[in-house]
Amino acid sequence: MRRCIAAFAPSLGCYCLVTGSDLGIATYGVLSEENFLLADPTELEDPMDPVERVLDAAREADLDVRREGDQWVCRCPAHEDHSPSLRIGVGRDGMALLFCHAGCELADILDGLGIHVTDLFRERISTYDAKHYPYVDEQGTVLYEKVRLAGTNLEPIWFVRRPDNGGRWINGRGDRSVPFNLPRVLRDPTEKLYLVDGEADVEAVQLDVAATCLPDKPTKRPGGPQLAPLDILAGRSVVVVASLDEVGFGFARAQAYHLKKLGCDVRVVRPPHGSPGSALKEHLAAGGTLDTLVPLRKGDKPPSTFASRGYMTMADITPRHVEWLWPDLVPAGELVLLASDGGMGKSTIVASMIGTLTSGGSWPTGGRAKTRIVGLISTEDDRASVLHPRLTAAGATLGRVLIPDLNGARTPQTLEQHIRDMVTRGARVVFVDPLGDWWGAHDSHKEQEARAALQPLLALCHELGVTVVLVLHNNKNLEAVGAKKISGSAAIVHVARHVLQCLEVDGGRRLRVSKSNLGPSGISIRYDLQHGQTEAGFRATKVVWGDSLERIHKSSACAEPRPKKHGRAEAAVIQKLVQGPRRKSELAAELVSEGFASSTVDDSIKRLVARGIVICSEGILKLASGGDAV
Repeated sequence: MRRCIAAFAPSLGCYCLVTGSDLGIATYGVLSEENFLLADPTELEDPMDPVERVLDAAREADLDVRREGDQWVCRCPAHEDHSPSLRIGVGRDGMALLFCHAGCELADILDGLGIHVTDLFRERISTYDAKHYPYVDEQGTVLYEKVRLAGTNLEPIWFVRRPDNGGRWINGRGDRSVPFNLPRVLRDPTEKLYLVDGEADVEAVQLDVAATCLPDKPTKRPGGPQLAPLDILAGRSVVVVASLDEVGFGFARAQAYHLKKLGCDVRVVRPPHGSPGSALKEHLAAGGTLDTLVPLRKGDKPPSTFASRGYMTMADITPRHVEWLWPDLVPAGELVLLASDGGMGKSTIVASMIGTLTSGGSWPTGGRAKTRIVGLISTEDDRASVLHPRLTAAGATLGRVLIPDLNGARTPQTLEQHIRDMVTRGARVVFVDPLGDWWGAHDSHKEQEARAALQPLLALCHELGVTVVLVLHNNKNLEAVGAKKISGSAAIVHVARHVLQCLEVDGGRRLRVSKSNLGPSGISIRYDLQHGQTEAGFRATKVVWGDSLERIHKSSACAEPRPKKHGRAEAAVIQKLVQGPRRKSELAAELVSEGFASSTVDDSIKRLVARGIVICSEGILKLASGGDAV
């Protein structure tokens, strides 16, 4: 191991470095991008201020020392200097920094001043370890290597060197620049490749995964020469992994843009959380995997230093528009419910959506869907006799529909794992039909248990950017209105960000937005179910949609076709309530005495309450203001 002493001079743009080995190399130098010279370290015990020591030597040599701000200038003793070209500055820990604008070597400057390199330091600064990252060609021959010097007191120092023909190391990397880990990268051109932030991230990846990085330090807006080594990856499938800072995000997006121009299939991802500047290495060390990396979306901002302590301000949040799969009806990247009574065609509507998404078809209300891979977790319908013909009738591209192996327990945890597995295989939308088969030991009618089951799915949607549509049934409560008709605890509706319901209104079917945290609610589209056969002769049902969105009143959305006897009974109830509130039992008895069946009277009162026309409170019935006319 080579021992080094070094410090950075921000104002001079260079490193002053002292390093050596047991061989006692006796040279000194300044480390910058242009040069790297070695020097022999010695013990530094003189407590005198290093800058004062250098200034005293310059004054004794009559070099016309004068101060300029927080630095000093004087004539350089290493060459015939008629105008001051030697600059003296203060580095970290008080070390003295020397820089000659004429390019004189540090050793010559020190000889001219009559001082030793150790006079530049207040005390021994650090013992550095050197980490070597060789960059090799296709045959494994070293072209150049990056060396990282890391110690206890000072920030790491990087430099690049290459072997010359004589077996010695010289500065720079020569004419050819290649990605890191090149032989492993080229082993299988069909293998998915991870393009990461740095060499340490490459080493952190499992050995059976191809990973690489560029030799240059990431910058927010890299130029063509910095990205040129990527040209060897033309046509590959590449996952670009961004580090969690603005430079990392900008660098990843620039690499992705360059790779797409080379015909590559590119995805850009990032760790889902971490401290500012952390990259893949830290993500893996914290227990993360390559599969838990999340897409880097447009508008994403890296965490702030404040956020790394567990908090952030709203200033750290970049606003973004809500994205929609089906504009105003199905949002993207959210947890969505689709509910109705039996026989309303929920599963057929799911097939219709899958058909549009997998084929990139047009939505009934306008606009074209982005072609996507879709996951379908269906536990009720037979795949061969029902799902296949139904999806075919809906125009689905069957090769883009993923279906999982459903052997094993059905719990919220296994459902989450199925969705994760589908996302790793490219799915961006997953339909679960029905949700009721996945509650496991959870009681869907208990709020805490329902939340415990569904909150992880909502978090999964936001983490992976996947849309999850849960299909479920309505309850049997005739007095329930809108989303309150959905079976189970109210927490199910509260956790979901968007709720769709299939309803019968005015003798026709509607798909209606009953609740939305993301857009307008109350809008609906007409639909009908059409029975027929596929071209192969299999019987199947498909959806025939209306062509526009309409807004319908909440009370109308709960209405169902009413038999004539119910219509007469409802009219009789309203006529009696016009005269004022009545006790329910007395009103019912009076109508029964007038010839109405007791069950008809009860059903009619429930329907009027459900539609908001009549209010029932503590057994007293009265007309509600603004109720629909019968």
